[in-house]
Amino acid sequence: MRMDCWQKIPIANGSLSLLSPFLPEREADDLFHFLLEEISWKTEAVRLFGKEHPVPRLMQWFGTKGYRYSGVFHPPVPFPRLCRELKEKVEAAVREEYNFLLLNRYRDGNDCMGWHSDDEKELGSNPSIASFSLGCERDFLIKPKNGRARSLSIRLPHNSLLHMSGTMQQHWLHCLPRRKSVCEERINLTFRKILN
Repeated sequence: MRMDCWQKIPIANGSLSLLSPFLPEREADDLFHFLLEEISWKTEAVRLFGKEHPVPRLMQWFGTKGYRYSGVFHPPVPFPRLCRELKEKVEAAVREEYNFLLLNRYRDGNDCMGWHSDDEKELGSNPSIASFSLGCERDFLIKPKNGRARSLSIRLPHNSLLHMSGTMQQHWLHCLPRRKSVCEERINLTFRKILN
């Protein structure tokens, strides 16, 4: 795996880099099919203005520590072998250690993720977030929290690793927008380090 192929994406305040491809092609394909077939995907709900709304994607998580996401506590769940092996490769690539993995399954372009920052207090002030994409290519948008610039679109192809670090979560929002024309599935594996 060549680590000298990182593409630095120029942003003010923080660090954003993309490595594609990340795994050998067959290994990435096999992992995608394993996750589709073997993971027990869950439908989560979020409470907005006193009403519960289904999250527009399927989710699962693994980790040595519990994690609170959108007001819901996710207890520790052991990593499956293939996810643990991927975690070790991601850690070597970004030179960080992680203890939590959030998986999102986007069944088609109707599934999405709204604007947010990974700035929960459990992650610390300048978290390192490694986000691995499998399946259908989707666009990932970022925009500054101060609203002084337009959003920037980054294409995340199958078998790509996006690394967000430094002060990025303090200054930037990101999302995976709805795309009605997309008919294929995508799985995103986001590695984090829970501090508490």
